Amino acid sequence: MSEPGVAREVCRPAEIFVYLDQKTIVAGEGSVLLAAELLTEAGTSPPDDTLVHFFMRKGESVSRRIAFTDAGLARARMPLTEQAGALEVWAEAGRAKAAIQWLEIVPDGPVPFSLMVNGCRPDRLCQIEATGLQDQYGNRLPDGVQGILTTHVRGSLISQQAVYTVRGSILAPWRQPDLEARVRLTLAGQRADLWVAP
Repeated sequence: MSEPGVAREVCRPAEIFVYLDQKTIVAGEGSVLLAAELLTEAGTSPPDDTLVHFFMRKGESVSRRIAFTDAGLARARMPLTEQAGALEVWAEAGRAKAAIQWLEIVPDGPVPFSLMVNGCRPDRLCQIEATGLQDQYGNRLPDGVQGILTTHVRGSLISQQAVYTVRGSILAPWRQPDLEARVRLTLAGQRADLWVAP
């Protein structure tokens, strides 16, 4: 941040890019993290504390947040009040405007599901599967819903990775430990456990 009494350097970014931490989110999860990357005409990062405006719009309703850059990046967490639908997301800094990104809000999380494992041998890569993922109305979950896959051995967390739905399934590479392990998939408020023995 700028020191007290020191004027901020005026910056007019030439380009700005906006990123979302996930493109599909289940209603009720609260917020989404946005990031914006700024570049000057010379292709360098602008000075720290360059002002960035974040926007999120559905129909006539527009939400706004401001943030300041640090090493060329600005971040803001936007609250979500919509229950379903697609929202336009973008950022602006000076005269530069980022291309619009889309965030899809899914109205319901999945019904309970189970995990399977394929081709596992100790210390070898195999595959953890959750298939046939559906919402409460029997609709296949859209692509891009984020889940968290964790592995525990003797009560200790040894690995964690983000996974995403594709065509109503999650297929994730996984390395089996030498000891019995508990694999857990947490997805939109639901979770399933699988015990895998060597």
